[in-house]
Amino acid sequence: MYEKVIEVAKAKLMFRPMTREDDDILVLGSLVMQKAPQKGESTFIPHNSHLTCYAGGMIAMAAKVFERDDDLSIAVKLTNGCIWGYEKTASGIMPEEILRIPCPSWGSCKWDEKLWQKALGEYSTYKTIPGAIITKKYYMLRPEVIESVFYLYRITGEDYWREKGWAMFKSIEAATRTEFGNAEVDDVTLEDPSKSDSMQSFWMAETLKYFYLLFSSEDMISLDDYVL
Repeated sequence: MYEKVIEVAKAKLMFRPMTREDDDILVLGSLVMQKAPQKGESTFIPHNSHLTCYAGGMIAMAAKVFERDDDLSIAVKLTNGCIWGYEKTASGIMPEEILRIPCPSWGSCKWDEKLWQKALGEYSTYKTIPGAIITKKYYMLRPEVIESVFYLYRITGEDYWREKGWAMFKSIEAATRTEFGNAEVDDVTLEDPSKSDSMQSFWMAETLKYFYLLFSSEDMISLDDYVL
């Protein structure tokens, strides 16, 4: 099932976003069906949703199980595409959703200022970071990015992933910590966003779990023995 679906995802959902630094990253967008699915009429939305950022870890696992080295490269680029969202905000946290500008292909894509200004014209009231329009600026303590970072570390053994994960943890802790737990925040584009009186259950069930496992020894909950 994976080997069939992944080829469709590559063709119809994944894209390289235009960035000022021409970063070699990928993003997973979405298709919205306009009519009955069997007619195949849909609209592609080039957004980078925090919820879809688990895909890097999923594809990395499949790459290992099915010995698909090219898919591991895609998993790395997808995960780095989500890490990009953390590194570009004032708080160091990725927003819930950001709209990107797709490159013509997965190859090198130089910055096009005219194209960027045209995109901004349709979203004049939204906050932006260079290369992305922030359509949902809050953070709900979601786990998807650190989930993929954890899997990439376990599968590749590269300290790069621990370094990225630690930077993410420090930013999240600084912005969300309260006297009794951690809070959702309303605007990650601010260095010190306002906190909400809410902490989702997946903060401890998933987000902290993956942070904890990322910095634990590899034999703690071996992925050869357990499925999370």
